[in-house]
Amino acid sequence: MSESSARLAELLAPIVAAEGLDLEHVNFHVHGDTRSLQILVDRDGGVRLDDIAKLSRRISDFLDTDAEADALIGSAPYSLEVSSPGIDRPLTEPRHWRRAVGHLVRIRLPDLGTVVARIREVQGDQVRLAVRWRYGQRMGAVRHDEERTVPIAEVSPGTLEVEFDRAEEAYDFEEGFDDEE
Repeated sequence: MSESSARLAELLAPIVAAEGLDLEHVNFHVHGDTRSLQILVDRDGGVRLDDIAKLSRRISDFLDTDAEADALIGSAPYSLEVSSPGIDRPLTEPRHWRRAVGHLVRIRLPDLGTVVARIREVQGDQVRLAVRWRYGQRMGAVRHDEERTVPIAEVSPGTLEVEFDRAEEAYDFEEGFDDEE
């Protein structure tokens, strides 16, 4: 993170926190005459579009009136992008892992190498995983059913895996969809 991005993150953190959101990342980028400020926010339970719109207005108002922010960004026009992290963002902090409970994640375990596991639970700095697939250089994917608890620092960063068949698990062909999932 550049110095200006880091300072902007410090200035914007109280505004983001006041909206009940976590500031995940700030990137201020200048390319020729084009300037862009990208801000990623998240929270437990996810972020709604209304939250993003409200926060965008608050940040824009702040940037237009704060002298230090103006000095960092400059007087040239800039684009402001406020969004939530995508599916491909790395899981590095305990809060990232907690928000992904129930999802599949690709990680590297010291004794097994690269695996795909379902995140069962996060307690403090520990994550309980249900390891499902193990990958090897010559063998491809091999089924590997094992539950284990490991320190998050030992498996970070993790990457969420996209699942296309989870709807089938939530569907009872006699009862219909389970509304609790």
